[in-house]
Amino acid sequence: MAALLLGFLLLAGHHLDRPGLNSDELLFATPALHAGGATYDPWLHLPLMVGGYLGALKAYLFMPVFAVWAPGPFSVRVPGLLIAAGALGAFWLFVRRVGGAPAAALALLLLAFDPSYAFTARVDYGPTQLMQLVKGLSLLAVVHVVEEGRLRWLWALLALSLLGLYDKLNYVWVVNALALAALAHLPRLRGLARAAPRRFWPPVLLLGAATAALFAGTILTLLHESRPEQATLTLGQRVAHTLALVARTFDGSLIYDWIVLEPLPRWPVVAALHAPLLLLALVLVARRGAAWTEAQAHLGRWLAFCLVAEGAVLAQLVATRAVWGAHHVLVLWPFPQAAAALAAALAWGRLAGGAAPRLRPALVTGLLLGAAATLAGQAAAGLRYERRIYGSAPTPNPLFTTDVYALSAWVNARLPRVASVITADWGMRYPLRTLAPAAEREKVRDLWLVFREFGKGDGRAVYKEWFEGRPVIVLSYHAERPVFPAADTNWRAFAAKHLEPRGPLFRTALGTYEMTCLGPDAAAGAALCASPALP
Repeated sequence: MAALLLGFLLLAGHHLDRPGLNSDELLFATPALHAGGATYDPWLHLPLMVGGYLGALKAYLFMPVFAVWAPGPFSVRVPGLLIAAGALGAFWLFVRRVGGAPAAALALLLLAFDPSYAFTARVDYGPTQLMQLVKGLSLLAVVHVVEEGRLRWLWALLALSLLGLYDKLNYVWVVNALALAALAHLPRLRGLARAAPRRFWPPVLLLGAATAALFAGTILTLLHESRPEQATLTLGQRVAHTLALVARTFDGSLIYDWIVLEPLPRWPVVAALHAPLLLLALVLVARRGAAWTEAQAHLGRWLAFCLVAEGAVLAQLVATRAVWGAHHVLVLWPFPQAAAALAAALAWGRLAGGAAPRLRPALVTGLLLGAAATLAGQAAAGLRYERRIYGSAPTPNPLFTTDVYALSAWVNARLPRVASVITADWGMRYPLRTLAPAAEREKVRDLWLVFREFGKGDGRAVYKEWFEGRPVIVLSYHAERPVFPAADTNWRAFAAKHLEPRGPLFRTALGTYEMTCLGPDAAAGAALCASPALP
């Protein structure tokens, strides 16, 4: 275990400042720094939510971190990397408890070098890190209840589920999946409920009531949301679309294609990973007359648990028309990997004794081929990630460029001299606010939504509120590669209509970014964009 976790930390943790800090991974940072970016309670002014379905749990965890470690790529990503490693440890311990040490080692091997998991351990753009840790701890709580009958762990499961739901509402997928998967242990749970109903039912009913209330009050309103490309898909098309997302998350291409803007060669990783299930099916047919030992039945129940959980999450992904990224698909982890490891262990056990040893070489060969194909696909993707995402090559997607560090230094040097630094397109506000001096953070203002809707008004109110008689810097991406083309186009139209006629604009560029400077007079505007343009 230690060697695999060390390998994971080296894979996910080297060159930790690359790619550049991303806006989504910093949604928690400004609330943690008491710099806005959240809804707050009216009495103590504590952050409650950082988005429509994102709670401020991570912001609270990082408040003490930022109190002793200045915000930057390492203070943001090192704790997240450790959280992701902790989740892997919990997954390993879960499989070890239910399937033994060899199965746990295989599951951890399949998880630790997964390129999608390693990337989100570094860049928590989902976010997914806390979700994975809470899920891993929840699985251990389920084991304590089912294996040992320790019903107080139901309260731990309730607390963990509420934390997961507060972190991100789509954790309800995990809660629902665990509830359905528990049916694999229904006789055991029924016995526990009959033996100690006063200890069993209160946490179970509270969790059910909380999940039902959340579903009725929030999730139902989100079910109608859809991405444009999914709005008209039939059920069959949604299934195919979701399975394609799953396959591309397993082989790493979904994240890679998004960041590098070119296709990653595809490997059948998802098929190879599920090969042990096919091998188990063949073994079960070959040994269908052999009696089952209690150990094998035990393995079979936990394998069914993982398969039902995987299927339940997948069904919920299909039902949600707004699923598009690897951060959604990663809710499946670690169920496929655990199922593969448990299937291998069960197949090996079913071949014990009699004439079965003659089949063991074939089983070992099949398992080795499946594991080798999985790891080869992961390694091939990892090498591409190393060259194009974690290396020194420029990142084509502007949301992940390392130019953001130079831009932050350039902006920070000018913040004392401006009324505001305005971002005209999406993705710059959170990195710049996070990296800005504490006293100047409020000067970084995000108007990308205003510019996206600029065509609905003539812009005079925007000019008077933010620009008239003020020294201002406006940040955008280069015109040939904006994030939201409508926002960029409308910003340029606004500048042509309201800014250029009133005085000269001064422009400079830094890598991915374009900076426009203006002031109450030409000299002030020129000074803001004057050399040195780079920090």
